[in-house]
Amino acid sequence: MPALIDNYSSTAQFISAWPLSSVRGHTSEDNPTSAASLIIMYGEQYILNGTIMNLLNEFATLNDNWDDEGAKAPSIIAIEKAKAITSLLDKHGQKIFHTAPGPNGEVMIDIRSRNKAKSIEIIFYSNISIAVKFPEKGHAEQSAFTAGDLPDLLTWLNQKPLINA
Repeated sequence: MPALIDNYSSTAQFISAWPLSSVRGHTSEDNPTSAASLIIMYGEQYILNGTIMNLLNEFATLNDNWDDEGAKAPSIIAIEKAKAITSLLDKHGQKIFHTAPGPNGEVMIDIRSRNKAKSIEIIFYSNISIAVKFPEKGHAEQSAFTAGDLPDLLTWLNQKPLINA
C-alpha cells in the first residue's frame, strides 16, 4: 500500500460533478431481511490514464497489417486485459507512461517510476501475459504475469532507493 500512496501527486485533483449514469437499489437475495443499500454508478472517469484508455480503445479498430509490415491486429482479449489493468492502476494512483500494440497481436503497457529510472512493461497476449522489469542498473528480468503479481511489481517499481550512510 505505501507504494501506491507514494504515487499520488502532492497537488490534489478535484473531481467535480461526474456525470451520474445510473442509480439502482440493491438488496441481498441471500438475506431478504437485510437492509437495502444504494449504489451510485458514475460514468467511467480515468484521472491519470484517460489517454491510455483512449489508445486501447483505438487499438480495437486496427486491422491486420496496421503497420504496413504485416503486423496482426491487436487481440481483443489482449486489449481487454490491458484495459482491466489500466483501470486498476488508475484507481490506485499509478500512472501508465505508454502503451503500444505489437506485431503479433499483443498489447504492451509501460509503467515507470517517478524519476523514470526503472520501468515495468506488461505485455498482454490472448493466451498469456508477461512482465518485464527494467532496473535502474543491471539486466531486465522477465516472468509470467497475473493481476496478483501487480502489488509486488509496483512495490519494486516505486521503492525509494536506499541512501548509504
